[in-house]
Amino acid sequence: MNKFRLLFLLLPVILFSSCNQSVRTIPLAKDGVLDLSNWDFEKNGDVKLDGSWEFYWNQLYTPQDFKPDSLPANPVYLTVPGAWNDLAVHSEKITGQGFATYRLKVKLNHSYPVLAIKLLDAASSYQLWINHDFVASNGTVSSIPGEIKPQMHPLAKNFNAGSDQLEIVVQVANNFHHKGGLWESIRIGTPEHITQVREENLIFAMFLAGTLFILFIYHLWIFLLRRTEKAAFWFAILCFDILMRTFLINERLIYYFFPGFSINIGYRIEYLSMFTSGLFFSLYLYHVFSHSISKTALQIIGSITCIVSIIILFTPTPFYTSIVIGFQAFLYSEFIYFFILSIRQVIKKQQGAVLLLFSWLAALIFGLNDILYLNFVINTGIIGHYGFFIFILTQAYILSYKISDAFHTIEDLSVNLEHKVEDRTRELKETQSQLVRQEKLAALGQMTAGIAHEIKNPLNFVNNFSEVSSELVDELMLAKDESERKEIAGDLKRNLSKITEHGKRADSIVKGMLMHSRSSGSEKIQTDINELSTETMTLALHSMRATIPDFECEIVKSLTAGLPGLEVVEQDLSRVILNLLNNAFYSVREKDKSGSAGRGHWKPMVSLTTKLSGQQIIISIRDNGNGIPEAIKEKIFHPFFTTKPAGQGTGLGLSLSYDIVKAHGGEIKVESTAGEGTEFMIVLPVCLPA
Repeated sequence: MNKFRLLFLLLPVILFSSCNQSVRTIPLAKDGVLDLSNWDFEKNGDVKLDGSWEFYWNQLYTPQDFKPDSLPANPVYLTVPGAWNDLAVHSEKITGQGFATYRLKVKLNHSYPVLAIKLLDAASSYQLWINHDFVASNGTVSSIPGEIKPQMHPLAKNFNAGSDQLEIVVQVANNFHHKGGLWESIRIGTPEHITQVREENLIFAMFLAGTLFILFIYHLWIFLLRRTEKAAFWFAILCFDILMRTFLINERLIYYFFPGFSINIGYRIEYLSMFTSGLFFSLYLYHVFSHSISKTALQIIGSITCIVSIIILFTPTPFYTSIVIGFQAFLYSEFIYFFILSIRQVIKKQQGAVLLLFSWLAALIFGLNDILYLNFVINTGIIGHYGFFIFILTQAYILSYKISDAFHTIEDLSVNLEHKVEDRTRELKETQSQLVRQEKLAALGQMTAGIAHEIKNPLNFVNNFSEVSSELVDELMLAKDESERKEIAGDLKRNLSKITEHGKRADSIVKGMLMHSRSSGSEKIQTDINELSTETMTLALHSMRATIPDFECEIVKSLTAGLPGLEVVEQDLSRVILNLLNNAFYSVREKDKSGSAGRGHWKPMVSLTTKLSGQQIIISIRDNGNGIPEAIKEKIFHPFFTTKPAGQGTGLGLSLSYDIVKAHGGEIKVESTAGEGTEFMIVLPVCLPA
């Protein structure tokens, strides 16, 4: 971080020194004469023709008008660069609107065959002659205000010197700007030097414009991809604002690329971009440093900026350019306010505050230079864009650093989150396993209760018939004749037959219980689907009647004979059928309780059907209960989703059933009509996957 700070602090010195000539004594014109007899263009480079020029108000003279026998009398001397506003001519102060002629004599150290001249522009049109040769013009010069046409095309052009003296005559006319006159320095030098200066200025202007455009696009995309990054958005707008101003000042790239671009529009954009920059930066600062600017200050800045913008957009150019000093004072006061805020952020040790402070210091110095230069207090040139370039690069670094720091924080959070997710996932799996075990135990408990109830009946029969048989044996031993013994033996045989019958029934119930209570495994065995379905139906019915003694339901079985055996995990598939049957019984029971079936001929009914369809065996369980509403049909196989009251279901039954059938390579389908009933179909392939 310290290395970057040092780099940014050195940038102003590097750029400022690279954009200025080496320190040397530069001659100034005096009373319309500039003595360059000791100036060597090839050694010393180009020179500004600054100083006092001859000035002729309300006159448009040409070089021919300055012949020895017809020289205009009593010229006024006016400083160039500068405006003729408030100059006293014949005891009267003149305004910026009007026309005049400038004249300067230049003494050279020797005769040069070819020299070059460079002029950015004048306010707001001119024609220029050197040694009686017409060299250049900008716009249309006229003594009639309506015929004057302003233009702001920078000039860099070679001319034939052919002498050790130059006479420069410039006609200037203005009906556009508040200020009039030669307000920019005119440079002359060798063609090589002037071309070099022009190219260096153009290259830097294009480089600055390109950098600002890239920063604008980059931060705009950041905002578009992440709408919460409002600091990036306002920074992008600020870059675009300064980009527009870069095109319209100094080398005026907009007129270089688009010669026909309207000067009226260009000037309004130039002034707007200058005065809106404070608002855009305040919004950027508000977001990048956590609301460091008060909303009241934002409202004041925004309101004044809106008023200034309206004035610039809808008033004549001479008017809004005449009050620009007030706008500049307000803009500079904004800069001072931002500078003070930067100091506060440094005191609070906010990230990037030190860079912000020094970048604002550079912007203040460079901006003050521009204000003083534009008001002809100093003669340095517009360099504010250099300061803003440093400022923008600094802000780009601050913003990038904050975004990068945020990404590092997110990465750290992601790593921690991954560990937390792993821990929570492990806990959830353990909880789910416990719930699955509870579901199985609940089902087993429900079946056990039903089995205990059902097994009690055959045991009672066995006990009763055993007691009766014991009595019959006693009677048989006391019988006196053969016919009585045969009758008793017949009764005894029938009792033993009943004992055998009810013993087998008890044995069947116990076998079913053992099948459901043994530990779950993944071993698949050849299974008769009809037999498995029948046994499960019996268990489900026993379980339901044990829970609800008065439960009555018509059972309809339609089992297709000769179904091929399937390799299945018998206990798992039995659990699926049992769960679907329990749900069917519950549904018809609830419908019967609610009375929604009416007083017609409706009776609770559950059907169990098996059939072969192609290479698939379909086990269908249908009920005529309440059905499943369409809105929740897609959710019934989700884990923990249940329509039963609290405490009567875990919501895992159908989810587990779905997973079991899927593991067997099959699927569960459901068809239901609300109020009429539901049908679940277990579809299993004949050739199950291993």
